[in-house]
Amino acid sequence: NERLTNYCLNVRTNGALIPQNLVSIIDYRIKREGFSEGLGLNQEVKGTFFSPIFYPLAEYDSNVNGGNPKKPLTLGSITLRGDPLLQSKESITYGGGIGGVGRFVYDSGRYIDYFLTTSRAESLDYEDNIDTIAARACSKNHLKSWWYLDFCLLGYQEEKTLSESEIRQLDLSILKLISSSQYRHHEISVTPKYLISENYEQEQIELALETLHQSGAITEFSVLIGNNVDGEVATDAQFSFSLSKKISQHPAQLKFVQKKSTDAELLGFDRIDRSRYIGFSIKITPRIEIELGYSVTESTINYFDSNEFIGAINFSPFTL
Repeated sequence: NERLTNYCLNVRTNGALIPQNLVSIIDYRIKREGFSEGLGLNQEVKGTFFSPIFYPLAEYDSNVNGGNPKKPLTLGSITLRGDPLLQSKESITYGGGIGGVGRFVYDSGRYIDYFLTTSRAESLDYEDNIDTIAARACSKNHLKSWWYLDFCLLGYQEEKTLSESEIRQLDLSILKLISSSQYRHHEISVTPKYLISENYEQEQIELALETLHQSGAITEFSVLIGNNVDGEVATDAQFSFSLSKKISQHPAQLKFVQKKSTDAELLGFDRIDRSRYIGFSIKITPRIEIELGYSVTESTINYFDSNEFIGAINFSPFTL
């Protein structure tokens, strides 16, 4: 979190005698946020930039073709069996992506962060592939006294052999940076969201608290509430928690997410899904991160129950 780190540096060094190299770091970070004067040092920092990128992909996918669950659908006394050719397949995938990331500074403390990527992952075991396109642009604006207003647009599209999904999202965030003690700093945010998928539209609101602790650990709590969407499996409520810290100098994160989705109906039977996810990731080199996780979904229609292992090797993008 660039803002929270900069706020921490500001609070902890205010009025203190600090070494010249730290002064240079703070000056650089302030100028990166669009404050061109920084601390007044004579070092040129490009706030506006653009970088082409590429990145490898390697992960395990429990449904590489976008197929249906491998079990019959039972509704009361009715049992339906699907075509085996349309059932899900699991596989390790590999591939890569290309794109670009950048920042455009248009005023003091105000800038637009953006990225656009496209990728393809191939199955090791089947003639299936996964194509994605992702884009995001965020206007980030410092108001005054560590208050911020952000506006973000997100788009994501994924195509598998048997399925396609598309999501667009608009976020408007109001954020405030505060300190609860000399060595504990927080970012508090309220974010109304408008989600548009291929099947429905939904209004959501998210409350989040991110904390930088004296030890250097970072915790984040968030709660998301969505309005009812008749006939669709839409998020009703979601809670998430994450803890990030270094383990033997390797950045690591533990994450937990619990979600409830309601208001869907199948042939007269109500469907309510409850899912939980726990995951752990650690950077083993500056560019390579190992991610492991497990997801459980319990549904009132057991056809949609699932237990999934999640595993990936994540690579930091290479700039061109």
